[in-house]
Amino acid sequence: MVSAEAVQEQARSLKGTRWRHQGRTDKGGDCAGVVIRIAQALGLPHEDWRNYRRSPDGQTLEAILDRCCVRADEPAPGGIL
Repeated sequence: MVSAEAVQEQARSLKGTRWRHQGRTDKGGDCAGVVIRIAQALGLPHEDWRNYRRSPDGQTLEAILDRCCVRADEPAPGGIL
């Protein structure tokens, strides 16, 4: 099991990365890209998805996260908000 600290460390390593729609590299990324890059760095199983629009519809990302993540009642260190 990966610790919350390991997730936080990986997330902090991405601080300062430019925003880029559907980006997955050091040159830029979006919120989904952050989740994917953390999963890759920690060797976690993950599904990459790129068929989402630039302007959020309020449903697509939530549906994707529901497929790959467990919902928590309260925010916790290392969680996806």
